[in-house]
Amino acid sequence: MRELVIVIADLFFRDPASGGAVRAPGLERIARLGTSTPIARGWRSWLAERIGRPDLAALPPAHVAARLLELPAEELGSASFAVPVHLSPGVAGVHLYGHGLLDVDDAESRELAADFERTFSGSGLRLLPLAGRELLAVGPVLSGLGTPDPAQCLEGDVATALAAGSADIRRLSAEIEMWLHAHPVNEQRARRGEPTISTLWLWGGAPAGTAVRSDSWRGRSASSARSLPIAFADDVFVAALWRQCGAESRPLPDALDEVLASPEERGVLVVHAFRLLDRRRPATREEALAAVDRAWIAPAVGALGDELGRLTLVLSDRELTLRARDRYRFWRRAADPLEALR
Repeated sequence: MRELVIVIADLFFRDPASGGAVRAPGLERIARLGTSTPIARGWRSWLAERIGRPDLAALPPAHVAARLLELPAEELGSASFAVPVHLSPGVAGVHLYGHGLLDVDDAESRELAADFERTFSGSGLRLLPLAGRELLAVGPVLSGLGTPDPAQCLEGDVATALAAGSADIRRLSAEIEMWLHAHPVNEQRARRGEPTISTLWLWGGAPAGTAVRSDSWRGRSASSARSLPIAFADDVFVAALWRQCGAESRPLPDALDEVLASPEERGVLVVHAFRLLDRRRPATREEALAAVDRAWIAPAVGALGDELGRLTLVLSDRELTLRARDRYRFWRRAADPLEALR
């Protein structure tokens, strides 16, 4: 494989005061020898631009993911992600940690969607199963939603983020919390020793003041599937993005060797770092970074020259690129990997 892009979807290091020492030799090497460029609108828009779909890059990410469900055009513009999260109370407020970015199975998704339909039948809002950690909420009340990606709010007080949006959204969020408090799905999760669902984090729709036409994606034809890199990801946005281009993403493999063995010249790998850890206990971003470095980043750096010509890492709203010939920049001083991400 000539070129590989690795996107770490759920790690953000923006607070200069946060984070202790982290052992991430792969990232350390990229930070020392490669180049770093900020990403303005997040990895999803960056990836859509990268594969030649600026039309999809301009859309809210939930509107792209909604294509998987083949919703009527009039509903596409009122869709938002509904991410199940576990919130932890603390002395200084309510916090979201990495283990609180929950994955729900298909049975849980279907049960939540069906019960939501019964409980919120008069709200004009529907909950639709997607896959993995995300469901899709659809309804006109979601217009103007300004909540950020929950992965951007890890280890901080989430009250401000959850309060974003209109009074209707805040009221709806409070009702969802009460609905989930003693829900059978949560009772089953507690018996299995898994974190319960505190609320559904609504995000990814059109931000306040933005008008998105439901047919805005129709102005451009899909890119040729033959020109696409091969994609490995367990992520609904990536699945929808590739399908809009006439191709299908593949499941995330167990090891990098399976990616490098692909006959395609270009590949994209989208990884959720916290899925590599035991989700039943709290874990820091530094622990997740060390785990993803061991599993994916360091092996990819090690493959440069022999199997790879160029490696691009997208992490914490940064694009870090290392080419095979950059390995010989021995005069560069060692860099703090976390500082390179801010």
